[in-house]
Order: sequence, then structure tokens, then C-alpha cells
Amino acid sequence: MMMTMMIWSLIMGIYLLRPRLQLLLRMRRLKRRRLLRNLRLRLLRKRRARERRRMIVRTKRKSMEEEREKVIRRLRLWRRRRNRRLGQLLRGNLLLLSRRTRRKIL
Repeated sequence: MMMTMMIWSLIMGIYLLRPRLQLLLRMRRLKRRRLLRNLRLRLLRKRRARERRRMIVRTKRKSMEEEREKVIRRLRLWRRRRNRRLGQLLRGNLLLLSRRTRRKIL
């Protein structure tokens, strides 16, 4: 008799506590979901920041390469002009040279 009463009271207790237990479980689930969401968002933010840094580095590198190409182009042009002048000089075509270079020579 005592055993059945204990079991019965246990069942009744669980039945009465069920809404509170469900609420607790729901709260726990929501908390876990929120924590997971926050973690995901944090990771996403980190990844985006990393990509942004990489993009900045990439654009910097690109601009440096462009600058280098400009300098190289300028040097080539200058060399080409100088070589042409020297070639004309060697051939003795003083008239084909500009006034300034002629003045430098004569």
C-alpha cells in the first residue's frame, strides 16, 4: 500500500511539475540555440574581417605592381630614346637629333 502511494505521488508530482520542466527544457534549448548562433556569427565576422584584410593586402600588392610596371615602362621608354639618339649619333645623323642633344654634342 505504501509503495503504490509513493509511486502515485511521484507520478502526480511529475505531472504537476511537467509544465515547469518543459519550460526549463525550452529555455535550455533556446539558450543553446542562441549560443550556437552567436558562435556562428562570431566566426562569420572573423572570416569576413580576414577576407577584408586579404583584399586590402591584395589591392596594395596590385597597386605596388602597377607602380613597378609604370617605372619599368618609363625606364624602357627612356632607354629606347637614349639608344635611338646614340644610334643616330653613331650614324652621324645630327639633323635627326633634337636641338638640345645637338647642342650637348657640339
